[in-house]
Amino acid sequence: MEKPFKDLYPFFRYIQPFRMFYIFTFTSMLIQTILGLVQPMFFKRLIDNVFNAPDPINHLSEFLIIISILLLIRVVSTVLGMVGSVYTTRVTTSATNALEFDVLRKLHLVPMRYHDRHAPGEIFPRLYGDPSQIIGFYMSFVPQMAASLLRMILVFFVVIYHLWWAGLIALLPAIPMWFISRFNIRYFKKISDKQFKKQQDLYMRILDMLHGMKIVKVFKKSNFEMNRFRIIQNEFRQLQIEAAKRSAWMSPLISTIGTLGGGIVFLAGAARLMGLFGFNQSTFSLGTLFMVLSYVWQLSDPITNFANFSSRLGGIRGASERILDLLKEQEIQQEDIGRNRIESDNILDFKDVTFSYDTGRPVLNKVSFSIKPGEKIGLVGPSGSGKTTILNLICGFYNPDSGMIQVGGNVPGHVNSGPPRSPLLSLAMQGGELFQGTIRENLGYGRSDITDDDLDHALEIVEAREFTAALPNGLDTMVGEGSRILSAGQMQRLSLARAIAANAEILIMDEATSWVDLWTEQRIFSRLIQEMKSKTLLCISHRLHLMQMMDQILVLRNGRLINKGTHHELIHSDSFYSSSWSLRDCDGNRD
Repeated sequence: MEKPFKDLYPFFRYIQPFRMFYIFTFTSMLIQTILGLVQPMFFKRLIDNVFNAPDPINHLSEFLIIISILLLIRVVSTVLGMVGSVYTTRVTTSATNALEFDVLRKLHLVPMRYHDRHAPGEIFPRLYGDPSQIIGFYMSFVPQMAASLLRMILVFFVVIYHLWWAGLIALLPAIPMWFISRFNIRYFKKISDKQFKKQQDLYMRILDMLHGMKIVKVFKKSNFEMNRFRIIQNEFRQLQIEAAKRSAWMSPLISTIGTLGGGIVFLAGAARLMGLFGFNQSTFSLGTLFMVLSYVWQLSDPITNFANFSSRLGGIRGASERILDLLKEQEIQQEDIGRNRIESDNILDFKDVTFSYDTGRPVLNKVSFSIKPGEKIGLVGPSGSGKTTILNLICGFYNPDSGMIQVGGNVPGHVNSGPPRSPLLSLAMQGGELFQGTIRENLGYGRSDITDDDLDHALEIVEAREFTAALPNGLDTMVGEGSRILSAGQMQRLSLARAIAANAEILIMDEATSWVDLWTEQRIFSRLIQEMKSKTLLCISHRLHLMQMMDQILVLRNGRLINKGTHHELIHSDSFYSSSWSLRDCDGNRD
């Protein structure tokens, strides 16, 4: 089996749930092929028995019967084509949706390292574009190829039966066609991969420009960005033109080769009818020549189709390889709950944890600490010291290289694995990301049973009730990607309100109020500490005035836990912390 078909075979399972519809469309196409092969026989009878008869008017009844049969064949073929087209669309859309869903599901299951290595502009075409090409292979390519193969076999034997030499001549174009198709598959696979790469570059260029539009305008780089986009766009266009040029001269060549056999058969048949070169015309009729020519030209069509399909196979093969590469990615390993478990009264345990994003470059080195339920813990340290990495490991985004992590009695991979009522973990990050939807939908994202009172309480804690009430539609105002009705600080507060409304046992904050003014931030934290007496809070912030509220502060440097204690203890025992505290308000905003 050719490698393109090997790559595509695993995707047939998306067609199987609709196999009855698929069988119908497949069968209807084969029936249409057979009906098309019957017609020349009736045309032969019309020419020989009616039109060439000494008195054609006496054969009127036969003429009407043949015309009626031909009309019936046309009607049946048309109806089968219409119904088959509807079923084809139904199966294609359903199977494509199923494959797209599995690709999306896989993107949720692969480790975060995969998303670190692949930009959104690279992932997006694999989700929308490649699946439709793959399903199109089964719904369009396979039935057409089967119909063409059936036509070739039947036509060959019919032509051989009537004129053996015509059948041999008609098959001669298949030899150069085979070499052309082999060459085309490799060429169009290569050009398809290049086009996909340039398309990725275009997507990423657009996303970068849209996300960084303010920076572009401040530095007056609009012309620069448009020129850079135009360069990539022109390179992509050149690849399209290159492929079009190949098809432009290849298609007429293939068509000419395909019809060459029919031309030779026509000349030989005409010579026989006219009695040239010693041929005996008595055993050869005009109707026979017409019928044989019809079949020979029908034979050239599937041969041409097989050659032209090679250009499509190149693109389909590239799509299948990209999807298979993603589907074969190793998923996050969910360890057994009992594995490496220790008996502990702590809500969180780190024991000799070492972790690296890149092999040989540890970000954390044998970090150990424990947190009891209800404790308020701060994480401080210079940028790159490993603070956010600890949160990533707690949330299960990555697995440690060595050591043990336990959150609420489970390894992080099992945290929040149950129904999203009151999750163990909730998270508020610096970006204040909000999903496309209403504010109400965003605030209730972490819980399925949230009430309006819960939402109102969370908004009160982060001082967001006033500005949300002033919005055009209140909590039903649409926000998310592309929304510009909220400031960065307002988005951060809504993101924090979402984390609070989840009512989790552990609230993780990673610079979650960095865009909020100092006074509002102080009030939010004071209220939050009061409300979360029985809950655990883990907070990263460079604003050390917040650390005064923490029960314990962990100080990290170069991936190691170098000190821990309360604010007052660290002021006197840790030079980094004390020097950072002395600089806490130099810029009036950040520590």
